[in-house]
Amino acid sequence: VSSRCGASGEMKSSTRASRSQKRKAQDAGIESSKADSPAPGSAERAALKGGEAYSPLSRLTVQSKLTELEGAVAELGLRCEASRPNLVECVKAAHAALQAMTPLVKGLDDGAVTVEASGLLSAESLERQATKAKELLSKTSKHKIGKSAKDNLAAMPQLVDALECPRFFCNAGNKYKKFIDSAQALGQETCRRAADAIQKIAAADPEGSKRVVRTAVATPTNETNDAKKPPMVPSTTNGGMVDKMWALLDRHFNPRENKVQRAVANALIALDEHEFIIGELTKKSSAYIANADTLDFRQNDSKSDKKLLTHDVVDVSFPDDRTVEKMRRWARHIGELGRHYGEHSDILVEAGATQALQTALAVSMRYFAYERLGDREDGEYPNESQKIGHFNPGTVHEVWEQCRPRSLVELDKDVCSSICVLLGSGGSDDERKARRAKMAKAGAHDALVRMLDLPQPDVRDALNLNMKRPQGNLALVHEVTRRAADAVCKMATDNETVKELILKPVGKGEPNGVSALKILLERRDNRVQRAAAGALIALDEHRRLVAMINETRAKIMQNPEDKNLFVQLKQSVRTLAELAKDTPSAQPQPEEQENKMVDQVVSADAVEAIVPLLTLAKDIDEDRAPGIGDIEKEACYAIGLLASKENHQNRIADAGALPGLVALLKRYPPQMSGNVAPSVARRAADAVTNLAHENNPIKNRVRTEGGIPPLVALLETRDAKVQ
Repeated sequence: VSSRCGASGEMKSSTRASRSQKRKAQDAGIESSKADSPAPGSAERAALKGGEAYSPLSRLTVQSKLTELEGAVAELGLRCEASRPNLVECVKAAHAALQAMTPLVKGLDDGAVTVEASGLLSAESLERQATKAKELLSKTSKHKIGKSAKDNLAAMPQLVDALECPRFFCNAGNKYKKFIDSAQALGQETCRRAADAIQKIAAADPEGSKRVVRTAVATPTNETNDAKKPPMVPSTTNGGMVDKMWALLDRHFNPRENKVQRAVANALIALDEHEFIIGELTKKSSAYIANADTLDFRQNDSKSDKKLLTHDVVDVSFPDDRTVEKMRRWARHIGELGRHYGEHSDILVEAGATQALQTALAVSMRYFAYERLGDREDGEYPNESQKIGHFNPGTVHEVWEQCRPRSLVELDKDVCSSICVLLGSGGSDDERKARRAKMAKAGAHDALVRMLDLPQPDVRDALNLNMKRPQGNLALVHEVTRRAADAVCKMATDNETVKELILKPVGKGEPNGVSALKILLERRDNRVQRAAAGALIALDEHRRLVAMINETRAKIMQNPEDKNLFVQLKQSVRTLAELAKDTPSAQPQPEEQENKMVDQVVSADAVEAIVPLLTLAKDIDEDRAPGIGDIEKEACYAIGLLASKENHQNRIADAGALPGLVALLKRYPPQMSGNVAPSVARRAADAVTNLAHENNPIKNRVRTEGGIPPLVALLETRDAKVQ
């Protein structure tokens, strides 16, 4: 009985659902019984799209759109092939052709074209029209605008409307796919040429174009716009025209089709919009830092402290998610403007982009101090100097818990990305070098080094439901440090002045860039390790480590009793090995560029410095000296990493590595116990493996050096890793 009732209930609910779908379709004006009805199933599918307006394209409508399309393409041909073509008029004609295509494209994709009307459409003819329009418009790159400034400014709203590049999608099996793809290409070309026209108008009449763009609001022309949807948070307060241009920079085009964003960036630079976002980012960041300075020196007053929390109103002096999201967008736009041309990056640096980004990085560093202060219990302060001025720590924590944005670390990530863009964008080597020097002189290196020392979130109490604050996102912190390390690498490459600045401590009691990067080598995130190693190599740390290894080894030969020398030598070899570590890259790389850091470490004579360490115990006549085993283990590990590339195997073997490795295999037989002996044997065997990999001459040398018997003997050990 229950199964029958359940089945009956399911049938009733299914019937109610189908009736609801039909009712929605009828409300949308769809009659599936008429001759002009769309393809089966499309009515219900359209009605279920949140109640969007839907109407089939009848024969009369399709005929009208085809006539409109033919006329627009013909008009575009006349405009583009005129004796004195006007770029503005060409873009307006192309935009009209695109508007005529849009209903046809969407109707063919959604199945809204009736069976009767589909007989009027030819896939080849439509594709030919779209391709012709795109080819005509692509030849207008060198066309000039009209001489009438009044007419040019009057055309600005329509040009900005043309920037709304449509996105058309269709199934792979759609027979009109080529036409739809051609229409998509025409839309992108129209957007690109509209941006070019805006740039030329701004260059001809700077003040007039800025006044028009910043005061007028463009009329939406996209039929899919929904007035009920809330507007996107604008990047600027200048009006709809500028907002639409900024919105294009937020869109992710196909990497092969980023010419649209490049043209829009040119137009925004010509309109001096970069000065606005740089000023706004600096203004907002400085206000938050000034508020932090006020809190640092505020007298302890319980009455005034309570006023901050009245009626649960968030204090506007503290950063909130909405404001930080605006700051993130400004920071991203600085990077987008400088991404395409080195000249743009130079303009941004001259306009103060470095100072603005540096100030934005300082915001999270200041306010994270209050977050850490709020985690302390009463009596946990060793002395009064560790408090933030005389401000009540409990009140600071309560205010922070109300206002603390989740996106401050994301702001740091976006800022570091924009700094990377400004450091590495196009231009000649001399231009990039000069730009990097300017950014370092402006203080960017100090801010980046502080980001390298960004504390990781404490996840020890992640399972404790009563913890005082939500745990941070560890992966996000790793991403910030990685991008900061990439920026340091770009800034220091082939620039001795910048290297000297980064080697200095950023402040009293704070680390310098090298020490902070060495700490990052111990992170568990492979991408962070790779970025830190690249930055250290750019700072020539591998050369300093090689010199330090040679110097420390010479001191040990003279004074084997100094145990501190053994510790220093072990740490130097370990760090040098980490620089050559083949950590996987996030993006696929060409074979010749894969793990270039190994080549750079070897070029610094690392092989000649490390191989003698295999026989250090024999040289000082102390096989069991404390710490000697650790040095041998690290030396074997480094040799194994350097031998991972075949072109370095012979150099390592010629330096005398094989006799030293075989001697280590014989010295540590399987029956020996302890932590050092198995690890040395395992690292030595790994080094032999990498040296002999696909190298027959070295395989023969291993045999002649007597390396086979000790390897066979190690198969009997109880240590699984050694086996």
